[in-house]
Amino acid sequence: MTTDSQRPLVDSAWLKGALDRTDLVVLDVRTPPSGGFIPGSIHSDYAKAGWRATVDGVPGLLPETAVLEGLIGGLGIGNGDHVVLVASGLSASDMGNATRVYWTFKTLGHDRVSLRAHQNSSGRPFCGGCRRRGTAPRRVPRPAPRPPPHLFHPRVFVIRPGPLPPPPPPPAPPHSPRASPGRT
Repeated sequence: MTTDSQRPLVDSAWLKGALDRTDLVVLDVRTPPSGGFIPGSIHSDYAKAGWRATVDGVPGLLPETAVLEGLIGGLGIGNGDHVVLVASGLSASDMGNATRVYWTFKTLGHDRVSLRAHQNSSGRPFCGGCRRRGTAPRRVPRPAPRPPPHLFHPRVFVIRPGPLPPPPPPPAPPHSPRASPGRT
């Protein structure tokens, strides 16, 4: 069963109703941010903050666990927090950044993470006129001050490099009935 704190997508009405929760962290990962911020949200520029790394000349890889632990904890996010990621939703690249951060949290064993559902493929808000109905969170000109750092401890299963185990033996050939000697 999916609880509110584990829903992969939350809409504007849900977010507006949850803004006073003490375990909620609204993380704005827009690059660059524009158009104001959801009240209480913190900003972490996806392109500049360290959400991806270049390893052996290959860009866009997942940073080392210790780097992510420091980045997330430095944003004031702890293991008990429900993180709601906010992106503008205006391009595939922008949504790709937000979903990459979503899967980074999931990879680290943090299941309490959601994406704010913003737009469908035609560019219309999923909430169907949420600004008109007053269900969208209002915007403020600046993100909230960064909260004090928290300890964030990932639950990562480490696969150590090393020699592969030997392959299993091949299966025995199927048994075929043979004709008995002297019978035709």
